[in-house]
Amino acid sequence: MLDAAGTGTGDKDTLEVGLDDKMPLSWRARDDYGIRRVGLALDGKESDRVLDRPDHRQSEDSGTAIPSPRELGLKPGDKVRLSVVAWDNDTVSGSKRGESRAVQVVVLGASGLDERTAERRDELLKKMVPILARFLTEPWPPGDSSASITKWGEGVASRYQPLFETVNRLWQGLDTQTQDRAIVQRVLDSGRKLIRYTQLSFQPDSIEAPHDDDLKMVVDLKTGAVTALEDGILAFHTLLRNDALAQIQQQSGELADA
Repeated sequence: MLDAAGTGTGDKDTLEVGLDDKMPLSWRARDDYGIRRVGLALDGKESDRVLDRPDHRQSEDSGTAIPSPRELGLKPGDKVRLSVVAWDNDTVSGSKRGESRAVQVVVLGASGLDERTAERRDELLKKMVPILARFLTEPWPPGDSSASITKWGEGVASRYQPLFETVNRLWQGLDTQTQDRAIVQRVLDSGRKLIRYTQLSFQPDSIEAPHDDDLKMVVDLKTGAVTALEDGILAFHTLLRNDALAQIQQQSGELADA
């Protein structure tokens, strides 16, 4: 019996992507007769995209492909069901086909991409502002012992965690070389440096006062994290404001033409 599983999109039933966004697709096919060919299907019809064609008999085959909608011959506005298909090597009763669960792919146009970008920036802002607020309102120092600094660092890690999870989810399968990712990456890097230093340079069970040099380094790293958050929040606010003004200008022009 042929078993094909794939698409690697987790629990998502719909995947909204730009025309040139990459879609990481993990797949696996199994059959007692062996796997002859593995490919992709759009709306149940096998495409020209061959994922693998084993040159020897094997009962299981797997891999990862990273195509974009453009590479699959799609265009903005297209909505298709994407699935992985595999053919077995049964030479007695004939080669049979197996197909994975399908995921609907929606190829966004310019307006759809702009809307998704705005939603992403707004969501990142909602995760970054509380982190900054905690830094600016908490008492300092958090204690007079090495253990208190370690415990404070654990608290900093927990306040960053929602942002880490959001970034991983928002950029899953997307191009990470973007302006937005560069902005938020600086925020994440500065936070990680601060957290790592508090966990490696202080003893969690020590009641001794931390060394002045170590405490100064924590202050410097904390200042860097705050600066990165302030710069990131300002950058996203500016980008959202500029996008809104551009939309107003466009709508005003359309109204004037009308």
